Amino acid sequence: MPRRLATALAIVGFLSGAPAAAWRRESGNAGASTSAAAAESGSGTAEGGAALRNCPAEVALAGKDQCLDVETNDMVPMECCLEIQACRDDLTGLQSAYLMPLAQLTQGCALSQEDMAQLTKGDVAHLDMSKACAAQCLGAVEEARAGGLPDFEGFRGRCRENLMLRDAQMLEAVEAQRTMVTAFLALARQCGAPSAELPAPPPPPPRDDEQKKKGSDESVVQVRSHCVSTREAMCPWGFQEVQRGRCIIYLHRAPQMNPMVPTRLAPSRIFLRPQRHGLFHVKCQKVIL
Repeated sequence: MPRRLATALAIVGFLSGAPAAAWRRESGNAGASTSAAAAESGSGTAEGGAALRNCPAEVALAGKDQCLDVETNDMVPMECCLEIQACRDDLTGLQSAYLMPLAQLTQGCALSQEDMAQLTKGDVAHLDMSKACAAQCLGAVEEARAGGLPDFEGFRGRCRENLMLRDAQMLEAVEAQRTMVTAFLALARQCGAPSAELPAPPPPPPRDDEQKKKGSDESVVQVRSHCVSTREAMCPWGFQEVQRGRCIIYLHRAPQMNPMVPTRLAPSRIFLRPQRHGLFHVKCQKVIL
């Protein structure tokens, strides 16, 4: 088990370049944060119901306990962002869940860095079948299958429109983990078949332009931002921009007494013309088959 944990941490570093210690802190808190979000979302209090009824059409998580109206950048109750927070917790859980079968395959099948690089693309044509069909490797394959794979399709169905721009990097890592595991398990199914009966290796994933043609609503995953600068309002690599809007920003100030009419308060916020600032909100999408 310690060796598998070390292998899992090395895989995280291979996919994201993130320090292993940072991953341990995040994954250690993932269960607690998911439980807290579920308890909070399931409370069903009258106050929470009233807050949800008053939520804007689109909201965004801008930081810890900061839920914002996408168009105006105004703070709104955190209850409006519970679905986004739950999907972020689910994404963290998926990343952790894929690590165990991936570590089993990496260690049991003696996969090299070159093997892993090919697997991230779903390309198994150049992998050594003798390595994949070795007894130790087949044992690791059975362990990975017995443990069950995470329900990525269920996650995609729940969260295809509830992810933020900063979640894109973790989504890419989870997509790579899923591709590696499923591609190698498909390759291992060919072991034991006569050479003449071996099916052709799975085709590599389609290019981005092919994905756009084949993608359906069920396979599209979107990420969006809150009001950010033009430099930050950019879609991550592999994502296509589908919507961009200029934010409608209000400048807030403390109420002041009007000297001409002492009983009347001056306006507490001033409208800032859209062309006077460079803040945008952007929405991006990607097809994940």
